[in-house]
Amino acid sequence: MQANKIDRVTQKKQCIQDCLDCHRVCQEMATYLHAEGRQAAANHVRLLLDCAALCQASADFMASDSVLQGQFYGACAEICPRCAQECERFESNFQMKVCADTCRRCAESCRQMAIKPAVYPGSRSEWIDDLARSIS
Repeated sequence: MQANKIDRVTQKKQCIQDCLDCHRVCQEMATYLHAEGRQAAANHVRLLLDCAALCQASADFMASDSVLQGQFYGACAEICPRCAQECERFESNFQMKVCADTCRRCAESCRQMAIKPAVYPGSRSEWIDDLARSIS
C-alpha cells in the first residue's frame, strides 16, 4: 500500500512538471507569434495564454496540496487538448508541434491525476518541503 502512495506522489510531481512545461511552452509560443508578427488568429493567441495561465495555476494548486486541486486536473485536461489541436493546424511549424505535444502530455498527466489524486504518506508540510526540493 505504501508503494502505491509513493507512486501516486511521483505521478503528482510529474503532473506538476508537465503543467509547468506546458505553461512555459504556451507562453513562449504566444510571445513568439506576437513578436514575429505572425498571422495568428487572436483566438489562438488567447487560447495559448489561457492554457498557460491555467497550467501555472494547476501546478500551484497541486504544489500547495489545495483541496481544490482536483478541479484543476479536469480544467487542464479540457483546455490542453484544445490548445494542442489549434497548434497542430500549423503542421509545418516545428515550434507549434512542440507546443501541441507538450499540451497533450500535460492533458494526459492531468487526466491520470483526476482518476485518483495522490495521497502523500507524510504530513502536509513534509509533502510541501519534499516537493520544493524535487522541483528546485
